[in-house]
Amino acid sequence: MGTKHRKYSFKKLILIVLRPFVFVLTVLLSFCLTNRAKRLLCATSLYSYLNRVVAEDMDVEKTNEYLAEINQLFQLTSRGEQALIMPLMLHVFIWEDIDLPDDECLVKNSVQSNCDRLMKTIPRWLRYDPKVMKDDLSIIVRLSAGRYLRIHRR
Repeated sequence: MGTKHRKYSFKKLILIVLRPFVFVLTVLLSFCLTNRAKRLLCATSLYSYLNRVVAEDMDVEKTNEYLAEINQLFQLTSRGEQALIMPLMLHVFIWEDIDLPDDECLVKNSVQSNCDRLMKTIPRWLRYDPKVMKDDLSIIVRLSAGRYLRIHRR
């Protein structure tokens, strides 16, 4: 009898190993991260995830332009866009297992409806000031829906 061999991607192996620590880690992060850090991480990673940005496919110049665009949209940091690199690289790890609205929902539903859904699905450890968060989500929803429409109306 042969044994079945499963191929795991590196990411899946990391997630399997870290799964027992996720709860503890999220509790620690919710207390350790400042609201400013949570906003930087949440807005950058969610915007990048919904816009299907693959950081590994971008050269340094394109990455810097993209980070400058994000910083201009959300005014996240005055110390330079390099602080946004980590959230850009981590967006898939943060959002891929969370039930986010797909592109068609972003276009079909109202901005308010999409923001309300996102507010409910964002992990607790990433939540910051509700009013600021709602403003950020509104920008993310409008721009992500606009990107989808531009791509599919060609």
